[in-house]
This record gives sequence, C-alpha cells and structure tokens, in this order.
Amino acid sequence: MCGADGRSARVLGLRLNGSQGRSPRQKTGIAVSICQCRRCGLNFPQPLPVPGSMSDHYGVPPESYWKDAYFDSDPNYFARQIADAKRLLGFRPAMRALDIGVGIGKAVKSMRAAGFEVWGMEPSKPFHEKALEWTGIEPGRLALAGIEDAEYPEDFFDFVTFGAVLEHLYDPGEAIRRALRWLKPGGVIQAEVPSSRHLMASLLNAYYRLRGTNLVTNLSPMHSPITCTSSRPTASCCTEGGPGTIWPSTMWMWRASATCHRWCSLPCAG
Repeated sequence: MCGADGRSARVLGLRLNGSQGRSPRQKTGIAVSICQCRRCGLNFPQPLPVPGSMSDHYGVPPESYWKDAYFDSDPNYFARQIADAKRLLGFRPAMRALDIGVGIGKAVKSMRAAGFEVWGMEPSKPFHEKALEWTGIEPGRLALAGIEDAEYPEDFFDFVTFGAVLEHLYDPGEAIRRALRWLKPGGVIQAEVPSSRHLMASLLNAYYRLRGTNLVTNLSPMHSPITCTSSRPTASCCTEGGPGTIWPSTMWMWRASATCHRWCSLPCAG
C-alpha cells in the first residue's frame, strides 16, 4: 500500500484456501504465503490470487450473501460515522458524498437522510440492482463499476466512504490515491478495516504454532478480506500529496488539508 517492494516483506506464515480448523494437518488445499510490509504494516498474500471476474466472489443474489436481518431499515445505521464526518467538515446541506462499494445501499440511504448529495459505485451487478431498488437513488448516481474503473471529476466530493470495503480491494493504495483525487481539499475519507492483531487471530495463530505448523489465520486470500493491517501506526501513507499517518483500528477517519492533499491522523469518536 505504501509502495514498498513486497519481496522485502516479513513472512508471517501460510494460509490455506479453505477452513484450516482445529486439525490443520488433516486439511488439503492450496496455500499461499501471508506477508507483512515492514514499512507500513499491511498484511497481504504473496502471490496474490486474482479471480477471473468479480462474479467469482460477488455475482450472487444479495439474499444469499447477507442474512435476512441485514435488509431491515435502521435509522441509526452509519450514524456515528456520519456524525464524525459532519463535525470534521463543518457540514452544510447538499455537501457531496461518495460511497465506494455500496452493497445494497444502506450507507447511501443514511447519508441521503442526513442531508448529503450522494453518489455511489458497486461492481456486483446483483448488488447494484438491489441498491437501485432499495434506496431509490437516481440511476445516474450509482455506477455499476469498481473503483479501478469509476470516473469522477477532481475535487468533487466532500466525504468519501469505503465503509468495510478497503480490505476487499487488490490494490488499496491505488484505491486511496484515486479517492484522494476526487476529494475536495478539506474533505474527509472514512474506512473500516480489520486488524491483524485482533485477539482471536492472535490466539489462533498461537494455537497453530503449538500444533507444529506454520499456518496463520490472517486474511482469506481465495476470498475477501484480501488485506488487513497491523495494529501499529502506519507511516508514509500511499497518497501522492505526501506522507501521513494512519491509525489501524476498527475505523479510520482521514481529512485532507484545506491547502493541499496531505493526510493528518484523526482519532474517531467512541
């Protein structure tokens, strides 16, 4: 993500393409190395398995991907993130927001209700169709595209949210660079990402070492999440505007300087 040569990364172990379970020596499958960048702390598979198409992962009906309760309308969905963004922005009605990877559009609906003018993108055709139906957003504002292919004017959005999407992307650094170009100076980018040092992951990795294997539970390289972060601050962020600091945790909130596109670290409320 920071542009460092992946060949110099630290190798954490191997990850199978399916469940490793309690008796990993009895499992068969394909294993890839899980590495951690020594510079920015990003965990990533090496080599990186890439599906033939997006439909290999997400070309399924939304009803089979999410549980029934996910489709219930919740007026408090994304409320804390919206409140933080409004506070940082000095919100004014009709500020523009972009949702990257809308799913069925829950954050889109909440941001529209909060007074944002909202655009979005979704690469899965079944999810895209459901989002149009579920949110009532104008079709021209919801692109059937991934961030690699989407196009927006520079300095157009006040708020860009990745939600829980960043770890599903094959090149998160380039995704942030693209989002930064679309973001106005003084704008805010939000993302929620998993930490590789979550307690459960640490316990499972210790268990696999005690069983005499070099397996780790970090990531799921044959499916998402593709990447995750270490729990330490990540320096030298991947923006063209200059270095910054990211604090990997449950949620990141970044703000671009009002005078230039450089990042500063902003702790989130809560």
